[in-house]
This record gives sequence, C-alpha cells and structure tokens, in this order.
Amino acid sequence: MTKVRLPKDSRAYTELAWKEKERWHRRYARMSFLRKLQVLDKLLEAAKQLPRITPL
Repeated sequence: MTKVRLPKDSRAYTELAWKEKERWHRRYARMSFLRKLQVLDKLLEAAKQLPRITPL
C-alpha cells in the first residue's frame, strides 16, 4: 500500500491528526510523571545525607 498525502481539509486527515495529538499528549504526560518521580528519588537520597539535629 502506498502512502498518499491527504488534503488538509479532509475528514480522514482531521481524524488522524487528532489521534496522533492524543497519543503525543499521553506520552508526554507519562514522561513528565517519570521525571517527577526521578526528582523525588534524588531528593530522598539527598535527605539521607543531611545532618540530623538531636534534642539535648
């Protein structure tokens, strides 16, 4: 099957573009969530190195 460029005003083009946009948004949301988890892991590891204040 050969790839054919669709006219930008066609319904098929609009549906394909919409589906791709949704896929991109889900993928980007997952990536940003993964980055947030990585930052939290680094903070927890760094907190272990902080000096503790002991009561007198």
